[in-house]
Order: sequence, then C-alpha cells, then structure tokens
Amino acid sequence: MALSTFACGDGGGGTVDAGAGMDDAGPVADAAPATDAGRRDAGPAGNDSFETATVVETDTNPGASETINPPGDSDYFRFEGTAGDWVAIFTLTEAAADGTQADTVITLYDSTMTQIAENDDAQPRTGTDSELILRLPSTGTYYYKVQEFSTWAPDMVMGGPVGGRAYAYETSVITLTSASTGVLIDGEPGNDAASATALPTGRDSAFVLGRFDTATDVDVFSLQIPATEAAPKIFDVEVMPAGPMGYGATRSAGRVWVTDAMGTIIARSTIGTGITGVQPSFATTGEIRIFVEAPSGAAGTNDHYVLKVFTNDENPLEGAAPNETLATAEARALAPVMGGMGESSFVLARLPAGDVDYFALEVMAGRRLSVACGSRRDGSGVLGLTAEVRNAMDMVLTSSTESATEDLFIDGFAVPAAGTYYIRLAGTGQDPEVTGDWVRCGIRAL
Repeated sequence: MALSTFACGDGGGGTVDAGAGMDDAGPVADAAPATDAGRRDAGPAGNDSFETATVVETDTNPGASETINPPGDSDYFRFEGTAGDWVAIFTLTEAAADGTQADTVITLYDSTMTQIAENDDAQPRTGTDSELILRLPSTGTYYYKVQEFSTWAPDMVMGGPVGGRAYAYETSVITLTSASTGVLIDGEPGNDAASATALPTGRDSAFVLGRFDTATDVDVFSLQIPATEAAPKIFDVEVMPAGPMGYGATRSAGRVWVTDAMGTIIARSTIGTGITGVQPSFATTGEIRIFVEAPSGAAGTNDHYVLKVFTNDENPLEGAAPNETLATAEARALAPVMGGMGESSFVLARLPAGDVDYFALEVMAGRRLSVACGSRRDGSGVLGLTAEVRNAMDMVLTSSTESATEDLFIDGFAVPAAGTYYIRLAGTGQDPEVTGDWVRCGIRAL
C-alpha cells in the first residue's frame, strides 16, 4: 500500500473518488457493468491477441464489455487515435453477489505493438480499477491489453492467476477536451504567477493536462480556497508517473511547488524527477498557486504531464495542549479498521524546528505495530523526520527516519506485551524556504 494512502485517515485525501470511472473526479460518467453472469471470452477465437483485438469506438461509454475468464485470460482492444489528442482509457468493475471483483491492469501499445504506458490502479488509489490518461504521440492504431492483477504479478498473489464468470468489467476510451468536466488543458499562457490559469471551481478535484513547450517552461495554476474550507484540510497535488510503466509521457515533470497568494512557499517536492503527493495542510483561505517546472535535460518526443489536484478532509490535528514529553503524551485511540483487519489511528502533527511530539496508544497483546509518516517527501519543510516507538520507560523499541529518497515506515513491530506504547516524532530542522511544518502519520496494529 502506498504511503500517501496508508498515512491518511478515512477522511483523508486517499478517499477522494478518483477511480477509473472518474465520476466526481473527472471527465467520465460511471456506468454499471452489464449483468450477464454467463458472459465469457470465446477462447482462441476471441480477443486474446493483437490480431484478434476488439475494436473500441472512442467516446462511447462503455466501449466494450468483457470478462476475465478463464483464469489467466488477457483481453486485447484497439482504437484509432490522433497525434496530440488527450485520451482517458479506463476499466470499470463491479463486485458480484459473493464479493468477487476483477482487479484489472491496462497495458497500452502503439501501432508497432510496443508498450508505451501501463497502469494497475488509478491514482490516488481508491479501488482496483485501472486508468491511463495521456497525450497520444502519433496518429494511427493503438492497442491495449486488460488482464487480472493476479496474472500480471502472479508472485504477489497466493494461488496464482484468478478469473471466471464473475470477473466482468467494462472499458472505454474517451477523448478529453477543454469542455470535459473537471479537466483543464494547459494553454501555455506564461511562466509566472501573474499568468496563472485558474483551476475548475466548485469541485473537490481537478485534472490538469499539460505539456512543456521549452526547456525553461513553468506552468502555473491557481485555486481559490473559500473561508468555509479552512483547515484542517488536505491539499493533494499528484503528478502521474511517466514512461512505459506509467502514463506514457516521455519524461515526468521536474520540480513542483505550492505557494500562497504572497508567493510564500507552502510546499515543495524533493523527489527530483516529479512527485507523487505534495500535500500541504493549510490553515488559510484565499488563493493557492501550483507551479510545475519542466524537467532538466534534453526534451523528449512526447513531454507531457497529468496533474491531479484534490482537497478533502484531513487527518485529526494534534491538540493544543503540550505533548513534548512522555508524561504529557496526547492519547490516540486505535479504532477497528472498517472492512479490514486490526485497528488504526491517524494524526496530523505540526512539528516546527525544535518541537517534539508524543502520542500514546493502548495496544493489545500479540499485535504488530506499523507506522507510516509523510513529511518532507510529501512537500513539508520538516527535515530529518524520525518516528520512534517507545515503552513506558521512554526507551526506544524501534524507529525509522525519512530521507529525500526513503519513506518513513516502521513495518510490523511486535509489541512484547499489552500496554501503553508511545509514538515520538522529531525532526532535525526546517527548510528555510518552505513554511509547511506538518507531519501526517497512519498507525496500524494487526
């Protein structure tokens, strides 16, 4: 599970509906899959190869209905595309009466049957439907394959590939334009805040489809945060992965940063070749600006990016009372995971330079405690974040530190006995150019 999902609570940014149907999060309306429980592939004479690929008419929803049957089945589709067009390719599944549901993977190929893009789960991950959004590099025939995750990654699934009559799905190819709901196609008006393009308003999400016209190109977008949207909120800016294992761009975006209306940097990516999840929690209203910079190096043949912007409810903010010591630790309850195993808790901490935060948890015997926290790698200015699990004697039992290249993750620490355990958060300093000082953590006991 990705850190950005694990570290957000039930009301966090990971709950925004950004599934492959993109019903409130994008340009395509949901449509329930057909209910023909007996539908199946026709075997060798069906669409199990490039040569027998099913034709999908673009801008038809659904474009095709299929079933992953028998186990290990792969279905092929083809459509005609035009160079420079933006398209969304997606699957939509629905659980059968017994809860069985296909977990799809889409792989896209050009007319030479060379892979150019691939997606397992739409990002941010809210389900197992697949989605690709990209700018087509050439005019001609495109192919794509849909397979079950258990076929795509058999080593990660016990029992090997699955499939059957209940593994039904729909798939479509939709052309995206400036008229598509919730979509902004960047028109390259300029490279500074004065030329910022406003994102679609009245929504909790928007998709930005952009390209880099020059080596020094910077795209700037603005978003108005009304007074009714005061903190705590999560403001999630995610650049989709590039390349043939991602959304098909030749290269990803370069630096991405977020400022307020005065130009103060609230958050900035540190991953270098693009980001997944600049997530500044804000306690302000007014205009927020997003800057997307062209990557360094030689231009590619199809340099573009897909930026998803969401606002949603945040993790519970730490209390106002001091919690810098074990004796003053803020109590956090572990609650049963809805539809899952074990218990979980979530926290949004503020950690300015020199601050230390303690959180107390009551953990049952036999539990394994996991802690995932995001800060600098999610855009905050906190440097050297460390999370420690401590006992009632304030002794360190285990720890993990976030770096510019590694997430902070304590993976399944086995508690020695039932009792109170403490999560201690501390950093080594604050980036002088970034005001954001948040730390977002998810805690789970299994």
